[in-house]
Amino acid sequence: MTSKDVEALVNAQPTAYDLDKVVEDLEELRDGNYDFDCCPYRDTDISCDKCHMIRAVDIVRHGGSQV
Repeated sequence: MTSKDVEALVNAQPTAYDLDKVVEDLEELRDGNYDFDCCPYRDTDISCDKCHMIRAVDIVRHGGSQV
């Protein structure tokens, strides 16, 4: 097996997540285009800044806004 064969095999593997969707969801979070009423931290002591960071990590972890 040549290095080109290995490269072809690697390139044929599916992406773990949709990078464009992750970026789109992070931009929506940044721009405030999300439903704040659904925020799971709304009635807690967690600040909005921390909430945004938690949601950003969740977006990356799930490969898009499944949170």
